[in-house]
Amino acid sequence: MLIVVCFCCNFLVLRLSMRIFDYISLVRVTEDDIRFMRFLTSNGLIKRRPRCPKRNCRRNMRLAKDAGRRAKYRFKCACGTKRSIRKGSFFEKSKLSIQTILLLTFCWAAKVTVSSAVLMSYVCRTSVSQWYQYLREKCSEALLNDPNYKFGGVGVVVQIDESVVARRKYNVGHAVAQQWVFGLYDTTTKRGHIQLVDDRRAQTLIPIIQQFVLPGTTIFSDEWRAYGLSDRDQLPLRIDEFLWRDSLPTKRLADVFMQMIGLLNCN
Repeated sequence: MLIVVCFCCNFLVLRLSMRIFDYISLVRVTEDDIRFMRFLTSNGLIKRRPRCPKRNCRRNMRLAKDAGRRAKYRFKCACGTKRSIRKGSFFEKSKLSIQTILLLTFCWAAKVTVSSAVLMSYVCRTSVSQWYQYLREKCSEALLNDPNYKFGGVGVVVQIDESVVARRKYNVGHAVAQQWVFGLYDTTTKRGHIQLVDDRRAQTLIPIIQQFVLPGTTIFSDEWRAYGLSDRDQLPLRIDEFLWRDSLPTKRLADVFMQMIGLLNCN
C-alpha cells in the first residue's frame, strides 16, 4: 500500500538548511527515512515534484512512501502513475543504494583512500574506484564551465600538469577510450583552468599556455617531485580534483561534501 507523504511548508525552508556537517550526522540522516527524503529533495539530488510522464496528465507527482521499494519511497501521481525517485537523477543508473552512494561521496570528500572506503561501505574496490572517478569528472565539468581568463604575470608561479582520465558509465565496469586533460593553476590567485586535449605533446600544450598565461610568468611543470614523489602516478589527487578543491571558499570537510552535492544536483 502506498501512503502519500505531504510535508508542511517548513519543508521548503529546509532547502537552504539541510546540510551534513560530519560522518555522524550523515549516518543519522540516512537512517531516518523522512529526514533522508528531505535532504535529497532540499539539495536537488532528486526531483521535488516531477511532472507525470503521462501525456494526457502532466500533473505534479507527490513523494509517496512504499515499504516494498528498496528506497522506501517513490513518486505517485493522482492518475495512478508511479515513478522511481531515482528517475532523472545521477542515482538512476547505479545499482548501489542511495545511502551507499552518499557515503562514498563523503569518503571522497574526506580524502579517504579507496581501500578504506571499501571497508567502510562494504562495496567492492572496483565500484568504489568508479565512483571516485565519477566525482573527479564532476570536478572537471565544474572547472570547464568556469569563465576563462589570463593567469600569472611577472613574478607569479603557474603550475601546469596533464592527467589521463578513463570515463566509465555509473555501474559499467569496462573502461572506454582514455582522455587527456591539461590544467593550469595560478598559485597567487588560487584559480585554475582545465581542458581536454588530444595528447600531451608540446605542439598541443604550448599554444594553450600561450593563450592563458601572461608573459613573464614562472611556469612550474614538475609538481609531483615538489611533493617528494618520484612518480607522477603517486600524486594523491589528480589535477582536476586538486584544482576544484583548491578553488573552494573553504576546505572544511562539510563544505567540500556539500559543494560536491551541489554539482550532483538534478534540477
